[in-house]
Amino acid sequence: MRTLERVRRGSDVRGRMAALLDGIDYDFGQFTMADFRRWLERRRGREIVLIPHRIASPTVSGAWLAGVERDFLFYAANASPIHQAHIQLHELAHMVCGHATLELPDGRIGLTFRRAIGLDGAAALGALLMRSSHSDAEEIEAETLASLIQGRVLRHGRLRKLTQASAGDFAHFLSRFLHGLELET
Repeated sequence: MRTLERVRRGSDVRGRMAALLDGIDYDFGQFTMADFRRWLERRRGREIVLIPHRIASPTVSGAWLAGVERDFLFYAANASPIHQAHIQLHELAHMVCGHATLELPDGRIGLTFRRAIGLDGAAALGALLMRSSHSDAEEIEAETLASLIQGRVLRHGRLRKLTQASAGDFAHFLSRFLHGLELET
């Protein structure tokens, strides 16, 4: 009986996430990770900065933190390309679902980022990511929506676009950061 309850809850989540996905105005026939991110930026009115990082935690492979004007999406650079894409979609799915996340002043995120690219980065980032955890229900929703998005991408024959790295976007952000624009605005 208990297993049946779990199946019902799972199918309810899947049905709700499928309905949510059906209701968005994104053309998965044109999917690239960068394009999907830009679509979500326009929809939310906020820049989304993808930050690859070597995440040492066995329980955390990505996280989304909100700054004042931007969202920061950390993902495991040490994961395979397909896993990196899934991590990114999972965190973006939290945004599509309207979940909340840990909000910090941009200066705090900037300090964390500077530590994260330094020698003590794993410990600094890991501590912050653990405080940004979503509820179990939100995690299930984001995981389900990310999987449904991947299914749409595959149905449109866009697998290569799913796994292409966003290194150019990150390089542009890093260049701005290193040239004094930093994360503080």
